[in-house]
Amino acid sequence: MVATFQQIFESILFETFGQETEVIDFAVVSSGTMNIGSRMVSQKGEFFVKLNERPEGDFFKSEAHNLQFLSEWIPVPNVFGHGKTLGFNYLISSFISEGVPDKTTWIQAGRSAGLLHKNHNENFGFDEPNFLVTLPQDNQWKSDGIDFLTQNRILPAMGYCLMEEKIPLSLYKSIEELCSKMGRIIPNESPSLVHGDLWTGNVLVNGSHSPVFIDPACYYGLRESELAFSYLFGGFYEEFYHGYLDVFPIEPGFGERVSIYHIHPLLIHIYYFGSSYIPGLERIIKRFC
Repeated sequence: MVATFQQIFESILFETFGQETEVIDFAVVSSGTMNIGSRMVSQKGEFFVKLNERPEGDFFKSEAHNLQFLSEWIPVPNVFGHGKTLGFNYLISSFISEGVPDKTTWIQAGRSAGLLHKNHNENFGFDEPNFLVTLPQDNQWKSDGIDFLTQNRILPAMGYCLMEEKIPLSLYKSIEELCSKMGRIIPNESPSLVHGDLWTGNVLVNGSHSPVFIDPACYYGLRESELAFSYLFGGFYEEFYHGYLDVFPIEPGFGERVSIYHIHPLLIHIYYFGSSYIPGLERIIKRFC
């Protein structure tokens, strides 16, 4: 018999708090490529529950750990539990009531991102792998940031696309050639702690008009790659970048090289959404090769 959402949520609450808890109400509030997000009201309070039916056990383990890790530096939801029950992977966290942003919201968000990036490590990577959507990300440590960007991000994403015939071999070889030139284009800064999926949809605004960062896939990487990613589909309000630069200025020439960091996210979009993103990759190759 297929479990109802009422049963699924009650099972999640039992696993999280160790006792039977009545679910009073629930509603879907977000739906993405793979996950469903719901607001759940129970005797224990109000929660956000993320669900999917991926075959992996405890799919959200790395996301839960990433949120807990980042909580020392940026505002994130509180994590109460994660696991798998009745065929569903779940992550249960605090529910963020939606507020109205203002200029100070985005200044604060930018300052938070800048202060996060000022946390450095000796090497690039992270203690465990994580996921970008459902693709696993290799976070094995590297001593060189360009090597990490190419070998741990771009080349694996190209491999996924090539294996499923989403890009031609000629494009693979062109990007591979460009990767060999990145050391002459990108400044190899110290490893910065990055959110890992920083775009406008992953910064919420709570009832106090303050930013809350969600859905991380964190690691120590090149901070310019995170800033560049934030620009890919429109970007934040300009106040975000003013706030960021106030606490952590960037190397000159960022505007000239920003698009080279878009190779990895464009490959991810090709993998999930198809060939309409290929022309963007071709323009980048033409510009830098």
